[in-house]
Amino acid sequence: MKSARPWLLAAAWLPTAAVATSYVAIPLGTLGGASIYGTGVNARGQVSGWGDTDALGAVHRHAFVFSDGTLTNLGTLSGGTQSFAYAINDAGTLAGSSNASGGPLRAVVYTGGTVMDLFLAPPSSTYAINARGDVAGGWRAASGLTHAYVLPAGGTALDLGTFGGSVSQAYAINVFGDVTGFAHVPSEDNHAFRFDARGLVDLGTLGGSSSIGYGISPSGEVVGSAYLPGNAGPHAFLHDGASMIDLGTLGGGTSSAFAVNAAGTIVGEAANGQGASRAFVFAAGAMVDLNGVTTGLGGATLTTATAVNDAGQIVAMSCTGLLVCPQAFRLDPVPAAKVVAVEYYNAGFDHYFMTAIPDEITKLDNGTFVGWARTGGSFNVYVADQVSTHPVCRFFSTSFAPKSSHFYTPDAAECADVKRNADWHFEGLVFNIPVPDANGTCSPGTQPVYRLYNNGMGAAPNHRYTPSLATRAGMIAQGWIPEGFGPDAVGMCAPQ
Repeated sequence: MKSARPWLLAAAWLPTAAVATSYVAIPLGTLGGASIYGTGVNARGQVSGWGDTDALGAVHRHAFVFSDGTLTNLGTLSGGTQSFAYAINDAGTLAGSSNASGGPLRAVVYTGGTVMDLFLAPPSSTYAINARGDVAGGWRAASGLTHAYVLPAGGTALDLGTFGGSVSQAYAINVFGDVTGFAHVPSEDNHAFRFDARGLVDLGTLGGSSSIGYGISPSGEVVGSAYLPGNAGPHAFLHDGASMIDLGTLGGGTSSAFAVNAAGTIVGEAANGQGASRAFVFAAGAMVDLNGVTTGLGGATLTTATAVNDAGQIVAMSCTGLLVCPQAFRLDPVPAAKVVAVEYYNAGFDHYFMTAIPDEITKLDNGTFVGWARTGGSFNVYVADQVSTHPVCRFFSTSFAPKSSHFYTPDAAECADVKRNADWHFEGLVFNIPVPDANGTCSPGTQPVYRLYNNGMGAAPNHRYTPSLATRAGMIAQGWIPEGFGPDAVGMCAPQ
C-alpha cells in the first residue's frame, strides 16, 4: 500500500473477529535447573526466555530460544555465567543481557546463534526489540543511575531521560519505534510513559502514586500496572492514547498486564478471589483465567502470562515464588473454523468488495445493499485466532462519496498506520489469515491471494484480492497495480 487507500459499501456495524476461546499448552522443557521463565513470542511461535542450567539456580541462568519444539541454550558473553533473553522479533533475533567474565550484565542481542555485545554503558539490558531491529532497555546514565534508552537499528542510542526524577527504564517497543516503560517523577515515584514523536509522555496513574508500562501495541496502546487511590492495587491498565483504563482483577486485589498484540488481546497476571496469582487473557472486554480454558497443563497452575503474538499464542508460567517457575508453556489457540470470504462487484462504481461476515453476505445477495453481484471469486479465511495467522483490519471511508470505500490489511504496521489517518474509521478485525514471507511464498496448505490497486481510476481508489493468476493478469492489463510481497505481489495466503 503506497498510502491509505480504500473500498466500498455503506458503513455498518461490524462484529470483531473472535479471539481464541480455548488453548492447548505446549511445554517448553528446562535447561537442566529448577526454573524456566518465558518472556516473548514472535509470529513464528518462537519463544524467548531464560532458565537455570543447574542446581546453582540464579548463579547460572542462561538465555534460551524455543523453536520447533526444541529448547536451545544461547550461552553467554565470553567467560560469563549469566544471560537473559527478554524479547524476540519475527526474524528470530533476541534482545537481552549477559555478563562476561567477572563483569556486570551488558545489553546484548542474539542473532544466528551468536551473542553480540551492544557496548552500552553497563550495567545495561535490552528488554525489547522490534521487526526493524530497533532495541530499547536500560543503561547506566551519566548520573550513574539507570535510564531508559532506545537504539535504532544502525543508529545511535538515545537516553530517554526522566520526568524530573532519577531513574527510568524501557520495557517494550513497537514496529514504529514507540517505547513504553517507566520514569521517575520528582517524588521518585514511577510513572508509565510512552515515547513517540512527541517525546516522553507521562501516562499518569489510576489515582495512586505510581504506574509502569510493560507492553505497547503497533497502534501505540500501552498496557501495564498502576496504583489506585490510596495506593490500593496495583491493577492492570490499558492506556488507549487518551486515558488509562482499569482492567480489573480476577476477584482479588491486584493485577498487572504485561503484553498486548495488534488485535488488542492483553495478557498478564491477576489475583483471584482467594488471593492467588493466576495468568489471564483479556479480550472482548473480559478478563479470563487461562487455567480454565487451557488443556495439556499436566496438573500445573498458570500463575502469570508474559507475552502474546498476533496469532494469539501466549507465553505463560507456573510459578511458586518470585522467579521460581518450574514450568513454562506456549499456549496455542485451539484451531479455528474456516469460512469463505466472498467477492462482489458493483458495475456502477467499478469497485470490488469482499466479506466473510454472514449478515453482510445475506444483505449483498438479497439486494439490501444495492448494486452488488457476486463475481464467483472467493477464498477461505479463519473466523478466530489461529496459529501462523494474522488478524485482518478493516477500515471505512466516505472521503470518495458516493463511492464509499473499505480497506483491508493483515499487516499490523499498515493497520496501525491507517489508524493514524483521520480519513479512515477502523471498523474492527474481521477474520484471521496466514501471510506470505518476504519473497511472497505461502506455507504448505495455503494458496496465494494476490493484491491489486486500481491506481485511483474512477476518482476513487479500490483494491481487489484474488487467488486467481488469470484474474490478476486481467486486472494488470486494465491498469491495476500489483501490491504485496515477492514478484507476484502476494498479499495473503488462503487456507485450502
